Amino acid sequence: TRDIQVQSWADISRNYPEVTREKMDKLFSRKKLEEESGKLILWNGLAGTGKTHGLRSLMKTWQSWATCEYVVDPDQFFNDSSYLMSVLLSRTDDDYEFDLPKSSKHKAVDDKWRILICEDTGELLAADAAMRTGQGLSRCLNMVDGLVGQGLRVAIVITTNERLDKLHEAIRRPGRTHSIIAFDAFNSREATEWLGTPVDREVTLAELYALKNGHEISEGQESKIYRPVGFAR
Repeated sequence: TRDIQVQSWADISRNYPEVTREKMDKLFSRKKLEEESGKLILWNGLAGTGKTHGLRSLMKTWQSWATCEYVVDPDQFFNDSSYLMSVLLSRTDDDYEFDLPKSSKHKAVDDKWRILICEDTGELLAADAAMRTGQGLSRCLNMVDGLVGQGLRVAIVITTNERLDKLHEAIRRPGRTHSIIAFDAFNSREATEWLGTPVDREVTLAELYALKNGHEISEGQESKIYRPVGFAR
């Protein structure tokens, strides 16, 4: 293992288009997470739009009151109930505040949130998820909206490259999702402001960095830009 340098949201927010940035600003509020019923946080967008760096910044911002855990095998996790519950009910050293008196440590545990991160897991929420992943979708939704979710301080962050209109309609129910954030490409105006030189088309953040470093992006290398549907915005 090694330490990874992570930048704060304030330092990297300019790397995201205005609409994405505004929704991310609201997401970083602990109060909003605790007050709203939905505990599913869904990010979608093309590869190269900064979702992974956004996750790292989110973990850094929330580390004082939440334990973030990365699920490397989400299919197995959501389809194996014993595995899932063992993770939800277990505690790590990060859940405790060791400078607190012994009598106060249980309160520290109760106040600590657990954030489960499932990266590139769009198939779990696909329209045909029940056929492709078994009970994974229903267990995921129960964690964020059912009895299990109501009894635990647990939120799930799922990122996907899938279009939102390709995902299961069950996730759209009011009160189920805390936020749905589309990681868009920059339009030509935003890209020009970011780069400092004219850009005449939509480009992803990765493409902007390529241009900044002197690389040319040929027509065959351009990302296929898609637009999220209504409820994404």
